Amino acid sequence: MWQEITADALDWGPFPRRKGNWFLVTAGKEARCNALLGTYGGLLSLWNRNCAAVFIRESRYTKEFLDREDRFSLAVLPEAYRDAVRYCGAHSGREGDKFAAAGLTVTSADGVPFPAEASLVLLCRKLCACPMADARFAPDIAAGYYAGRWEGNPHTMYIGEIEKILRKD
Repeated sequence: MWQEITADALDWGPFPRRKGNWFLVTAGKEARCNALLGTYGGLLSLWNRNCAAVFIRESRYTKEFLDREDRFSLAVLPEAYRDAVRYCGAHSGREGDKFAAAGLTVTSADGVPFPAEASLVLLCRKLCACPMADARFAPDIAAGYYAGRWEGNPHTMYIGEIEKILRKD
């Protein structure tokens, strides 16, 4: 069912959201985890490793899981699950079981949870968490993403080493 592939076989451009590869970021344990729609992030080479970076706002419930755990997953779901992915971006797991409400099933590999419905999963080991509260942003970025309703709700950048890539056959 799941096949491990190498990073060279990964077909994911540098701009995942623009390519249509919206992804879910999941952290926790299979018995208790949370996921959110990853809209900011991508893949990069850093510290001589294949890495993924995701940016999560302070207010997001999934951030608590990312801060607590050493590993997380990024999962791309088929188009048929677009509404489920959107649900995960619009609702908080604080209010109940987000996976069940979205019609998704939690599974895991190597102790890292992800949605069983995914077609592609990156299992990542957290290398760093960089709070961006004191970052110096260009004026248009500061005004558009960190002022008004977003003031006091900065992102934390998480960089994870991609330990394993799974693709569904």
